[in-house]
Order: sequence, then structure tokens, then C-alpha cells
Amino acid sequence: MNEMRRTTPIVLACAISAGVHLGLVPEHLHEAPALGVSFIVSVFLLALATVAVALRPNDLRAVRLTGLLLAGLLVALQRVAPSVSRFSSPAGRSSTRWD
Repeated sequence: MNEMRRTTPIVLACAISAGVHLGLVPEHLHEAPALGVSFIVSVFLLALATVAVALRPNDLRAVRLTGLLLAGLLVALQRVAPSVSRFSSPAGRSSTRWD
């Protein structure tokens, strides 16, 4: 039970991130198809990681790979953020601010 308690934040982070990515898929597919496809891949990997860590909290390999996935998504965000900021919302304002 102690292991499950320690991995709960990882499971929650993956599940929330998967939900956020899933919600952004349609907009990104419309505005930048390659980015939209990368979001679909992210949702799949995050869901897989969520299930792996939730079902096997003692599996250090699953926890480490999930940590690498989350770190990779953060690096991708930093690299893609400047190009994403050019997308506009329906009101004509920038939908994302990275100032």
C-alpha cells in the first residue's frame, strides 16, 4: 500500500496531462496537423503510463519510464512553445502566452 501512495502523484500527473492533451487534439489537428498527431501520440503514451504505474506501483522500470515521458513532454513544450504562440483564438487574440 505504501508504494501505491508514493506513485499516486505520478498517476494523477499522467492522467491530468492525458486529459489536457486530449482536449487540445481537435484544435491542433485543425491548425497544425503534425502537432495534432503528436498530441494523439502523447495521449496514448500518457494513458499507457498511467495504467502501468497504477497497476504495478512496485515496478521501478515503469515509474522511471513514466518520469522520462513526463520530462520529454516538458522538453517538447519548451521547444514547441514559440511556434504554438502564433496560433490565434477565435477572437483573434493569441491563445497561448509564453512571455
